[in-house]
Amino acid sequence: MSGNTTPPLGSLLLTTLESVLEAAILVAGGYILTKKNALPRDSQKVISELNMNFFQPCLVASKIASSLTIDQLGDLWLPPVAFFVISFTSYWVAKGASRVMRLPPKQERFVIGCTIFQNSNSLPLALVSALAYSLDGLFWDQVPDDTDEAVASRGLLYLLVFSQMGLAIRWSWGYNYLFARSLPSDYEHDDQGSIESGETLNSEDEDADEGTSLLNGHQQSDTRRAGAQVTKRTTPKDWKHTLSRPFVAVWNSMNIPLWSMLISLIIACIPALQRFFFTKDTFVYNSLTTAIITSGNCAVPLILVVLGGNLASKQPENSEELSDRRKTVFTAITSRMLLVPLVLLPIITILARFAPVSVVDDPIFLVVMFILIGSPTAIQVSSMCQLNDVFEKEIAMICWYSYALLTIPSTLLLVVLALKTVDLNRLGPWTVEPGSSLIHQFLR
Repeated sequence: MSGNTTPPLGSLLLTTLESVLEAAILVAGGYILTKKNALPRDSQKVISELNMNFFQPCLVASKIASSLTIDQLGDLWLPPVAFFVISFTSYWVAKGASRVMRLPPKQERFVIGCTIFQNSNSLPLALVSALAYSLDGLFWDQVPDDTDEAVASRGLLYLLVFSQMGLAIRWSWGYNYLFARSLPSDYEHDDQGSIESGETLNSEDEDADEGTSLLNGHQQSDTRRAGAQVTKRTTPKDWKHTLSRPFVAVWNSMNIPLWSMLISLIIACIPALQRFFFTKDTFVYNSLTTAIITSGNCAVPLILVVLGGNLASKQPENSEELSDRRKTVFTAITSRMLLVPLVLLPIITILARFAPVSVVDDPIFLVVMFILIGSPTAIQVSSMCQLNDVFEKEIAMICWYSYALLTIPSTLLLVVLALKTVDLNRLGPWTVEPGSSLIHQFLR
């Protein structure tokens, strides 16, 4: 970067378009390879596993451990807070949109999942990595001698924290509830005749239910007494097991990318270790560190190639036929890429100016937040739908329309808005230069 001033709008659009097209070309490569049967679904899964467990951890280690400092790590509490705010807002936006469109409960759950679980890995990672080295105006005033490498490292760290929290929610609440094949609540809105029939059956079996309830009450009382006796005989080993359970749960939840982030943060906190691994022209740097950096450079291209392959993969013909398919797809895309940004972007813009939090003033943090808020539905949602054998055609339509048609123009708009917000913040307390209007200042 040549400076810390945002370029004119035309130059900014061109630079952003170059970065977006760089990612789009790699996605197109994966799409063509899959259509030519050179990248089948099984190969995509193998590459994804290899990328997640080797190349991405190397990318994390090479970026985070080399550039971050202890002072910058003190602001890491904000990305988790932003994650919960964005998720909470997305939930209620999707729920409200589903009610307005009168979607059944099952489709409503699907729309909520597609709105909450945005792409926080492949597309944002590629865009942030490219923009950090190509755009002017991303240096942070609070970091002395800020560099392109440091900007990319901070952006990667913000994305990684957001991504890992999203993965935990997706494969627990999302997989087991939002994308479940069926839940009892899906059948609460049957027609009135079915409800009346159910009430008649319930009234006929009332006496039997009462007897069953009494029997269950006696059984529950016996169970409580037995449980009380067991509690009285609790041993010290049982207490140790109970106290260690949270630590075991945390240990079991750790994956290779999380271990890589943890080790990288430790290295970043100890300057001696940072110098040991990242001082150039040393034996360790020329062997171990260079191997990690080279491996990390493979992560982003592989992510985008697999993303293109996912878009081209054929969906099974025997997937479940559901009502309101087009309305469901429209609601999911609109909620994720239009309504959520309309609600959250003004709030982020105001916080960036007035919130007394240092990291909000970081330009790359604003870029990351703007991209995440308007990012399309995560490709990983299609995997969850395939595993549960539900909404496979719907998620295929959502991914196609979102990534093939909407991502390029929406990303251009989001990045331009983010950088113009950064530029306006640098003017002071939301004033404009003498002799120019606010609109002129924004578009200059």
